[in-house]
Amino acid sequence: MRDPLQRLYQTKLALLAVIFVVVGAALLVVVHWPDLLPAWTSGLPLTDLGSALFTTGLVVIAFEYVDGRDSEERADARLRATIRSEAPAIREAVIRGFAVETDDLKRVATPQLLDQIAENSIGLRFGGHQFASEVYGDIRHQAINAEERWYDARVQIDIGDPVKSSAASVPTFDVTVRWQYRVVPHHRFRRFVVVGDRRRYDELSTYSGETSAWFKSPISGLPLSDPATFRLLQFTLDGEERQIDRHVDDGSQTYSVDVGAEAVAAGEPVVISFTYVTRTVKDGHVLRFDVDRPTRGLEVELNYEGCGISRMRMFDYVSRAGAARTFPEVPASNGRQLRFAYDGWLFPRSGLIFTWTLDSERLVPARADDNARHTVRRDGRR
Repeated sequence: MRDPLQRLYQTKLALLAVIFVVVGAALLVVVHWPDLLPAWTSGLPLTDLGSALFTTGLVVIAFEYVDGRDSEERADARLRATIRSEAPAIREAVIRGFAVETDDLKRVATPQLLDQIAENSIGLRFGGHQFASEVYGDIRHQAINAEERWYDARVQIDIGDPVKSSAASVPTFDVTVRWQYRVVPHHRFRRFVVVGDRRRYDELSTYSGETSAWFKSPISGLPLSDPATFRLLQFTLDGEERQIDRHVDDGSQTYSVDVGAEAVAAGEPVVISFTYVTRTVKDGHVLRFDVDRPTRGLEVELNYEGCGISRMRMFDYVSRAGAARTFPEVPASNGRQLRFAYDGWLFPRSGLIFTWTLDSERLVPARADDNARHTVRRDGRR
């Protein structure tokens, strides 16, 4: 079935041919009609003009009737031959244009098409479509759902004995954590929530929106609503202090900060820092530090001194292509110190684990005479 454009073209051609025939026939009739035209027109080639128009119209009508379908088939055949011969070059140009000229791809591609292109590309590169689909799905969930991306994050962690006593019935440490990073803010409000319910924590931490969540196991004698369990001490934007509002219920604490509508509307990078202090039991021996936003460039410094810790170890659970820099434990001006640094991207649920041994848990060294009595010579005799 012919398309409307082709039918319109044929209709216009037929109409033009009919006009030529009618005009040509009219000129021939007028020229041969006695005394119809004035004498001065006798020198004009009206007969030749009428014959030409009449003949052209008849030829066009006859040719279109006889050869119309064949001409369409010839045109289609030429087009198919051209496409077949140029298909590799066209395909390569399209692929290269999409790969290099991302603006062109952005104009024509929907999010679903982009996802499909990414999965297919990763599948071809990794040699498995299912593997690529799952890997890309995880990356998409972590990267796309996180509207904010942090840069050049600097974190300082200080572990020490509590400054203020609390109702806790077991020995505890105070852990003070200070974050500083660059970000283009997407949310007017920032919320910091500490919960004691694992299901609620999973719900809050699934999406990296305006809320950062912490899960706290209960400490004997210290309810979760006590500020000693978790407290946001300070929040600044480009060095300017922001007001902190606190809300408490039986199972959580929530701290809210108004970043400012003007900072969000500006769409420019700002420097944000915040400090919080949390309490953990000494005999827990483990401190977990998580990254909850996609972060490029992270430096962590852990300081401890005079709090009864004899040894501290650090382990990272970071999926990375490049090598992180882990510095050995060294004495520093503000106490013993561990450091970690990584220049690439870190995704949510990446982070560090610190474990410690208390002074009270170290083995008492044996006396010299006891060692002598239990020394075994090479010949097997004591």
